[in-house]
Amino acid sequence: MDTLKSLWEDFSERIKSPFVTSFIFVWSVKNWILLYTIFNFDSSYSLNSKTEFIKDYIAQHPVKIFWGPLGLSIVAAISFYAMKSIFYGIDSFYENKIKIWIISIFNPKNLVLKADLETAYLKNAELLANADAERKLFMTSNTKIAELQNQLTVAKREIGE
Repeated sequence: MDTLKSLWEDFSERIKSPFVTSFIFVWSVKNWILLYTIFNFDSSYSLNSKTEFIKDYIAQHPVKIFWGPLGLSIVAAISFYAMKSIFYGIDSFYENKIKIWIISIFNPKNLVLKADLETAYLKNAELLANADAERKLFMTSNTKIAELQNQLTVAKREIGE
């Protein structure tokens, strides 16, 4: 059962690839006649006539069967990644330049550089750590003061005051 699940996950991952998906699509479009013949269940055509048609089709269109769709799929996959890179660059430019420019026009007080924000976060963490250390020291001092006051009270009772 685990083997079947592993195979299904591998198949699902591969089918989501832009290259595989474009290859299947292009191959199906270019070879629709072949697909129609394979999945045509009309009883007027015998298995032998279908087989002969498929053999003749493959013999007449060797490039159309594999190499044409393969080439178009490679072009489609390269185009996909090129467009993805272009759109990433546009998005990055917008986030780093245009958005900051727009914010600075409308409300420059809310504009903080990332380096300044990170510095402020580090300073805040340092101050919180120092406050915790001081709090522990204060609590320890209060405990010691209370202990010394108790000892003083006991000593005064013993002396008789």
